[in-house]
Amino acid sequence: MSELKHDPINTLTVKYINAPVTTEPWNHIVIDNFLPEDFWKFILHKFATDTTPPDNFDDFHYPYGQVTSPEEIMTHEEWFITSRLFKNDTFKKTLFKRWGIEYDGKIECKFGIHRDQKGFFQDPHTDVKEYAKEIITMQVYCPPDESLKHLGTSLFNSVEYRPELNGTEYHSTLDFIPNRCISFKCEPNTWHGVFPFKEDTNNKRNSLRLLYYVPV
Repeated sequence: MSELKHDPINTLTVKYINAPVTTEPWNHIVIDNFLPEDFWKFILHKFATDTTPPDNFDDFHYPYGQVTSPEEIMTHEEWFITSRLFKNDTFKKTLFKRWGIEYDGKIECKFGIHRDQKGFFQDPHTDVKEYAKEIITMQVYCPPDESLKHLGTSLFNSVEYRPELNGTEYHSTLDFIPNRCISFKCEPNTWHGVFPFKEDTNNKRNSLRLLYYVPV
């Protein structure tokens, strides 16, 4: 499978622009069945058949996570097609418009293909970056089933954040289920993370992660 029957950008744009915003513990959106069926099957097929050896992955500054390098993406036609779709200018402007950001210049996009495995975790963080002044995070969960449902993104209250994971800051976890998109505009209060992946399983916590931003 090396091509899509239909360009899904219009469908994704409509879904994103019409998605309701959940305000607790901070503004974010969740869109289930985000990718159209043919695009979803296209992504699942690539995750299932990709045989890129582990030494072609970077650890992306957190333990037990694998992310395909930009150079590797360019050599895999399916991943390149996917990257190009999410970097579409119309889609990027839609994301900014959805979050009330007025900007007519160039919007950068970091696209990552992630396969998190046993031992993976992420301490609470905000995704705010020194190199960007406007940032929108988007992640598309890509598991084949719901066996890792509990390993979704956990949200934390912003008041007086403290390092420990088990304090009163924890708010809720967004289930890690197939074809779910989560997204938010990064702010100093958008604390989120992932609890440790402890299961002995061959399944990985597959996802597409995107960071849209305006460079400083």
